[in-house]
Amino acid sequence: GTPIGASPFHLMVEMYFDDRPSMEAALRSPEALEASADLARFMAGQVLVMFADAFEEQRAGD
Repeated sequence: GTPIGASPFHLMVEMYFDDRPSMEAALRSPEALEASADLARFMAGQVLVMFADAFEEQRAGD
């Protein structure tokens, strides 16, 4: 659950890559393709995939 009640999510995985080409290469790897096929078989219609850019902000004096 969450502070405001039940969550619609069961599991969340965060993965970080150095850059977009690295992410794309990883997602096209044989291992990722096999994992994706397995996920589609037993979790069909229950998976939400989101992509976002992450950055660290430099503060004055850091």
